[in-house]
Amino acid sequence: MKYTYVQCDLNGKILKEFHTFSEFVTWKEEEENKTMSKYVRQRGSKKLKNGDIVINYHCCRSGMYKPKGKGIKRLKSQGSAKIGISCPAVIKVRHSTENVVVQYFPKHQNHETQLEHLRISESDRTAIAGMDEIEEKNSHAADDVSKIIIGDVRSDVVKVIDTDGTFSSSPNLEDIREIQSNFAKQRNWEQYHQPRNLLFALVGEVGELAELFQWRGEVKEGLPDWTEEDKEHLSQELSDVLLYLIRLSEKCHIDLPAAVLKKISMNAEKYPVLEVWGSDKKYIKYEDSS
Repeated sequence: MKYTYVQCDLNGKILKEFHTFSEFVTWKEEEENKTMSKYVRQRGSKKLKNGDIVINYHCCRSGMYKPKGKGIKRLKSQGSAKIGISCPAVIKVRHSTENVVVQYFPKHQNHETQLEHLRISESDRTAIAGMDEIEEKNSHAADDVSKIIIGDVRSDVVKVIDTDGTFSSSPNLEDIREIQSNFAKQRNWEQYHQPRNLLFALVGEVGELAELFQWRGEVKEGLPDWTEEDKEHLSQELSDVLLYLIRLSEKCHIDLPAAVLKKISMNAEKYPVLEVWGSDKKYIKYEDSS
């Protein structure tokens, strides 16, 4: 792993530069093990206008303890990991297409190092796909102090079929793009994930998706006539299509969420409500008649 760094004496800041996000994750974990500390995200990442992604990792002891649920269960015997005030130790990350630049403030204040308050290392968890937040689950405690991350969610915990037709609020498309990008980098698959290859893979997945509907006749909303196994299979094929679509958009440098909003706006102009209400005609039919 190669990186450069500069020590700034005035405020104790350390500057580091990594070639990939995976290199940063490796360094972060090594630093946490060495200093017996843990840095976590307190909120989501922020995408700048130039496309760079900014992520801040704070000391896990920093902040106020917020009890979960109705407060019926008692706090852990060792107490909360939160110290009630801020700890200045922080890792500020700026991730661009060229590199990962890190500002590291390693000095902790207002608390001692206590092993019982440290969270499990990412390397000890499975299916993380490069993400950096960990779910600390303890059935005997109420302070579930970190949120569930995508990539570390068990299939028996998350309901993906027979919903009310709405989607989860997270992850968003940028979260999925980052997860999938890290997943590919960790496996050295970047060399294969070029636009043409991704397009053919996407078409193949659409074909597999279509096979699930073949010879079924009319399919009702909610799939009431499908088995649980068929619905689960469908959810996986839909996921494959979405993953390849997002990956293709990334490699073509297309901001997919922004493109979708723009397309919806264009469609609204093509299909005025008063002219198309209840009709299945294509927009050129309305243009010809106007």
